[in-house]
Amino acid sequence: MKPRKWKTLRSDVAYSTPIFDLYRRRSTHARRGERDFFILDAPNWVNIIPLAKNGDVVMIRQWRHGISEFTLEVPGGMVDPEDPSPMHAARREMVEETGFDSDAIVELGKVHPNPAIQGNICFSFLAENVRQVERVV
Repeated sequence: MKPRKWKTLRSDVAYSTPIFDLYRRRSTHARRGERDFFILDAPNWVNIIPLAKNGDVVMIRQWRHGISEFTLEVPGGMVDPEDPSPMHAARREMVEETGFDSDAIVELGKVHPNPAIQGNICFSFLAENVRQVERVV
C-alpha cells in the first residue's frame, strides 16, 4: 500500500520566542483522521569544522541550558537574516566563537536536524588551514 500524505487544515502560532515559534498544525489523513501536531519553526543552522594545518580541530566549550552542562563542540549557530548565505553564517560563527578564520571553506552537506517537528536545515562546512585572527575570551 502506498503511503498517503497528511493535509494541513490550519496552522496557528501557539507560542513565540526570539529563537523559534511553536505552531499548532491541524492535519488530516485519509486513514488516520484529524490530529494536532506541534511544529517548531526555527531558522536554518550551520556547523563548521575548523581544521588547522597540523590536523587539529578547533573546538569550543559552551554552557548549554538544555542539558545544564558544558559541551565541547564545533562552532555553529543560526543563519541570521542579514547573512547572505549559510556559508557566510558559518564563517561568521567560526570567527565569533573561536577567533579563527579561513579562506578555504567548503560545504559538506545539509540535513533536516529533526524533521518530525522542525522544517529547518542544518548546513555543515569544513574550513581548512584555519589561522587565528583575533583573541576570543
